[in-house]
Amino acid sequence: MNSKIIDMLEKCKIIVKAAVGFENIDIDYARFKNIPVYNIPDYGTEEVADHAMALLLSLNRKITLLNSHVKENIWEWINAKEIPRLRGKSLGIIGFGRIGQALALRAKPFGLKIGFYDPIVNSGIDKSLGVFRYENIENLLSESDFISIHCSLNQSSYHLINTNNIECIKKGAVLINTARGAIVSTSALKLLLEEEIISFAGFDVLENEPNVDLDIVNHKSVVVTPHSAFYSSEAFLEMRQKSSKLLLDFYNGKCLRDKVN
Repeated sequence: MNSKIIDMLEKCKIIVKAAVGFENIDIDYARFKNIPVYNIPDYGTEEVADHAMALLLSLNRKITLLNSHVKENIWEWINAKEIPRLRGKSLGIIGFGRIGQALALRAKPFGLKIGFYDPIVNSGIDKSLGVFRYENIENLLSESDFISIHCSLNQSSYHLINTNNIECIKKGAVLINTARGAIVSTSALKLLLEEEIISFAGFDVLENEPNVDLDIVNHKSVVVTPHSAFYSSEAFLEMRQKSSKLLLDFYNGKCLRDKVN
């Protein structure tokens, strides 16, 4: 929704994005036109955190790979080599808002050492959740066995993982992205796979989806889902209910949360 479209909304009083991301709305121009923009930031928090944890566990235990072997009637446990024990490994979370924190809570019982990088989050959240705070992304990348991305997409996070910093990534790390595809540049991801810097990648989002690089999708070390991490029957219903309630509350003059402009 660019400025041209917003200019056509002559009677518009409010814009509600029935989703978390609002990068496809020119929120600055909407503010200039005195149109408030709201999103629904929490409807899929549990689902995305669950999805990220599922990818982490599946990739660590090589579930997809071993399942494909069994379907070919290959019953050899030795094909599981090498699988590291999960306890004691480090999980680095990029973006420590609702979903990043929800993932941390899920990962803790598995004995993972958890750290995060998020320059926006207030001081002290690391103490209240018992996790480690990285002051720069390079240290997180170099020290994490698992890297999970949970930041929003904006000017500062576009191609946050790029060809300039992938050399920092710990050899053999697992990279997970359930946030936005453009946070990881396609060229960087291809290099990570071609040069075997990472052992596995688990992605629910890819840059320019659905017109993605098929070499990445078909790579033996990649598991991809079709931008479905947000979904559950309950979350989909909650998204629509909260969107409708927000509109009703607006017209009834009630106090609203989650304004993004």
